Amino acid sequence: MKNTLPNHLPKRGPTPKGLNPSFLLPKRGPTPLGLNPSSFLLPKRGPTPLGLNPSFLKTIIISFLFIFLPTPALAIDSIPLTVSPVRQQMEMQPGETSTGILKLINISETPISGTLKAVDFIVEDDQGTPVFLDNQNFSSKYSAASWVTLPYNRLSIPANDKIEIQFKIKADQNALPGGHYTGIIFEAVSGSQIDTNSSGASISPRIASLIYITIPGDYQEQALVTKFSIPKFSQNGPLPVSTTILNQSPAHIRPTGVITITNMFGDILTNLPLDEQNIFPETERVYSNTIPTKWLIGRYQADLQATYGTQGKTLQATIFFTVIPVMLIIYILILIIAVIYIVRHFAKKNKKHEQELEVEIEKLKKELHQS
Repeated sequence: MKNTLPNHLPKRGPTPKGLNPSFLLPKRGPTPLGLNPSSFLLPKRGPTPLGLNPSFLKTIIISFLFIFLPTPALAIDSIPLTVSPVRQQMEMQPGETSTGILKLINISETPISGTLKAVDFIVEDDQGTPVFLDNQNFSSKYSAASWVTLPYNRLSIPANDKIEIQFKIKADQNALPGGHYTGIIFEAVSGSQIDTNSSGASISPRIASLIYITIPGDYQEQALVTKFSIPKFSQNGPLPVSTTILNQSPAHIRPTGVITITNMFGDILTNLPLDEQNIFPETERVYSNTIPTKWLIGRYQADLQATYGTQGKTLQATIFFTVIPVMLIIYILILIIAVIYIVRHFAKKNKKHEQELEVEIEKLKKELHQS
């Protein structure tokens, strides 16, 4: 049966796959990818298999390339805005009035305008992340936003300048002993957005200075270690150490301490300090450390010793863990077995050779006696 080509295929020089070389090789003006749409994307003669005009398809494909191919993005400079101090701690008596200073620093080339307000915050996770309670009627023994009086609620920070804000705090007359928490938040208004995200959408920044107020009084400071863990069995280091401390006090605490790692002979391998971090009332905080040593073998002991609170109360915990480099031991055993095999092999070979020599000597002796 005679094989005929469709009319829309070129007549000259097909490639092994039946494509005309002129379809594969560009001849004129490269596109942004270095490909010529007139020669690479479409054949030059005849209608397409779908019956569409080739020039029409060219227009669509070129438009697609220019729209969807990545192009160099313009760098957008962010406008830095910082707050100082980030945290302030105060001790106040019920009904007492105190003052504080907050600095907002603009090191950009344009002014930044925004709103200023005091907001309560709580901590819900084990990382100490503050959650601000905007526009919420927050009634809690830890609330302090209503105690703060700001000189104004809107302001503009000139370019390359800073503003100092002096605010007042008057503790409630019936404030309960313990911790009370608020944050003074500056939020840029829509006309002075500071940054943009990857999609080009504007982001109104929020920065805050956290205020920790402690009302002294008769309350019990109490904390405990709810988790102290290292993998019980490992083959090698480094090893993660996780410590979780629960604060059952009505005020925040800031434990300080160290984890001491000793080997089976009582020698100190390393000391791992706890990061000094606040733990808010009725919340937990997770501390992460790492035993950096890679090559370990044997049974080890980890001792946590920490103190917290105004009276220096202590936290203690002890765990044991074992490190055995199983794969290393297997490799060593394989090496020992291989060495023993090789030694025995050569010893056996030498012994056989010696026996053969002895036989030869005996033959020579007999020949000498016979002669």
